[in-house]
Amino acid sequence: MRYAIGMDLGGSSAKLGLVSEQAAVLGREIVATPESGDPLLVLQPFAEAVDRLGALAHARGLQVAAIGCGVPGYLDPSRTVVDKNNIAALDGFAISPWLQQRFRLPVAVDNDACAAAIAEAASTGSDRHERVLSVTVGSGIGVVLVVGGDVARIMHGVTGDAAHIIVDHASRERCPLGCRGCLETVASARAIARLGQRAAESGASPLLAARLRNLGSVTGLHVSEAAAQGDPAALQIIRQAGYWLGVGLASWAPIYEPDLVLLGGAVAQAGDEWLAAATAAMRDVGYPFFVDRIEVRRSTLGNDAGMVGAALLALRQTRPPGRCHAAG
Repeated sequence: MRYAIGMDLGGSSAKLGLVSEQAAVLGREIVATPESGDPLLVLQPFAEAVDRLGALAHARGLQVAAIGCGVPGYLDPSRTVVDKNNIAALDGFAISPWLQQRFRLPVAVDNDACAAAIAEAASTGSDRHERVLSVTVGSGIGVVLVVGGDVARIMHGVTGDAAHIIVDHASRERCPLGCRGCLETVASARAIARLGQRAAESGASPLLAARLRNLGSVTGLHVSEAAAQGDPAALQIIRQAGYWLGVGLASWAPIYEPDLVLLGGAVAQAGDEWLAAATAAMRDVGYPFFVDRIEVRRSTLGNDAGMVGAALLALRQTRPPGRCHAAG
């Protein structure tokens, strides 16, 4: 059995794990992302967490073969330098050589959504699904197509930035990257929180109004919780976000032709109303030849997906000749 340490770097925190080639997580670390403009200061606590996981492996008699790292942004063609990253200190930083020098191990670096998609596709445990579309819905929306177990890389080393398709051209809302009326403005956790805040301020949702009074703001999680308690305004927000995601799925179907869609991220925990709304909208507005045969379900790995996928990518790239890929 081979083992790797996977790192899933994020703007607020990093998730790290000691992972086997069968995708079993043997140890975890969660580390807050430092607020610093110095890449070395940002990376230092992450490196210390890797050291602790390495010590855990050593104590168990396991040898770490490689390190995988998922970063939230683009990479240059060599997957060495980070670009357009939401950890500002890492923009333009050559992270792969630094990791190799720091740990003296083979290193694989990839986009975090790509890493998560690899793990989620492998976790389906079925050879029936040749084309898997992994959609992660959080503060942003990540869309990655996995074909035959590998990421379809169309631009900047990723499938594309499909969450920025324009679905509501009359909207005045813009996403953080500047698009007006794109899918992220209506289906993301930010969109849900914005609508929840408005429902609280207007009094349309008594539950959210109470949250606003007590906490000073409303989050997407608050809206999901209120919807689970039957709050009509919150339910409408969740259903609306699901509807718009379904429009996105319908739009992607004739482009990517997936046979399975896996929905992950924080918003995917919003409940059955959200999932049902997304699936129904996809089938209602989409090209029947494509959408009628798509299976839609929630992903299973949750917050582990990024670090597991990063570790699996690292193990794949360092696989000895003649070895078959074991995960999945």
